[in-house]
Amino acid sequence: MATKKVTELTALTNAASGDLLLIVDDPLGSPETKKITVADFFSKTNSFLSNLYSLIICLHSSMLSGVRSIHSSIVFFNQSNFE
Repeated sequence: MATKKVTELTALTNAASGDLLLIVDDPLGSPETKKITVADFFSKTNSFLSNLYSLIICLHSSMLSGVRSIHSSIVFFNQSNFE
């Protein structure tokens, strides 16, 4: 197997949690080929995605709050001009 390129390997369409993935750690610095199980990879990915989802919800809430604040200011400004 050491004589094959990664692109020459047979594709796997259904990975099990204990299967290994090939990882190149620090490809732009000192690249080192490493392995990680599918389960470990997705446990890290799920944590990252969960944190990203929380950030998006927080930003969305902040943006809605800001829009409401701007809308309130515009309504107040328009009402004060007609009194």
